[in-house]
Amino acid sequence: MKTSINKRVRKVIEKLIEQPQNKLDYFLNHFSLKKSQVEYALKKINLILEDEALPLIEFDSKEIILPEKSRQYFLDAFLDDEEFFSSYEMDADERSKYIFLMLFYWQDNYLSVYHFLDSLSIGKTSFTNTSHQLEIELENSNIGIAYTREEGYFLTGAEVEIRAKLITLILEDLVIDGDDFLYRYFLIKEKIGFDDFKKVSETILKFLEKYAISLVENRLKEFSYIFFLLLPRLRKVCKEIEDKIDQKLLIGTKEYAFSKEILAHFGIENQEAIIYISSWLLGSALGDINDQGPDFQMVYEMTAHIVQRFEMLSGVRFKDKTPIIQRLYSHFRPVYYRLCFHLPIINNLYEKI
Repeated sequence: MKTSINKRVRKVIEKLIEQPQNKLDYFLNHFSLKKSQVEYALKKINLILEDEALPLIEFDSKEIILPEKSRQYFLDAFLDDEEFFSSYEMDADERSKYIFLMLFYWQDNYLSVYHFLDSLSIGKTSFTNTSHQLEIELENSNIGIAYTREEGYFLTGAEVEIRAKLITLILEDLVIDGDDFLYRYFLIKEKIGFDDFKKVSETILKFLEKYAISLVENRLKEFSYIFFLLLPRLRKVCKEIEDKIDQKLLIGTKEYAFSKEILAHFGIENQEAIIYISSWLLGSALGDINDQGPDFQMVYEMTAHIVQRFEMLSGVRFKDKTPIIQRLYSHFRPVYYRLCFHLPIINNLYEKI
């Protein structure tokens, strides 16, 4: 494939894969594009199809049609075609995220400026500008980017904050935009292996089913990307994780058992990793008042205390507090674990509300 594509062209291709026959007005409104911009994207796509000797997109002032043979080509290419991915041009936001992913995943590797220039296919000035913007963004999370001759480029700051930043990026892209392209692109471009990711995802699903753990809104894909990219960092002992929570609250929960077994499957047995993954799971699922595990009494008493404080501050008295405490329990239990480890939660309705 000789023709390069950018994010706008990619988005148009993805929508045509999803719906090969569509109205031009849909693209104008859905992507907030001008007619000339849509036509430019379609001509770019047709150049790709020409290179591959495939049927071209048919379009006029009303309708756009992607032939089935060409649709199948793009469907396969978007999965793991290295040639297709090598022709992709990231925008500034994608480059910023890519730099963070490199710093996050390759924490044990020496990263020089030339590693970034090679991976991002950009010049030194573009890298400097993008990394500076990333540094400004990371400051809000008390994370920095440092460089020494001995260690190269690396992230600085509390490990829980660094991990929380990764989780935030993935959840924002996958939950709000439903877009995992950058992470597939990263795995393929960095030669980490998208097939390896798929195997890890299958293993996660197997263990989740074994322990009857349901992720909120079936978010297996987000969990899989986060877990996969976390693996290199989970192999290192991190004492700040262990000190965040009373381990007795976790041991005995099915989430703890799941975390211990799946990490052992990947050769990780340090206690901090088990604590982190089990807390992450507990922070992602609603608490069940009927599942009275080792943390039940602590969370129940905390919830009851909050209800009591509400009565004192508002001047309202509940005749029977028990049903209120029981309903709040399901929400407060995951909140407790999210607060302990600064685990983000992304609500795609937040901006609309």
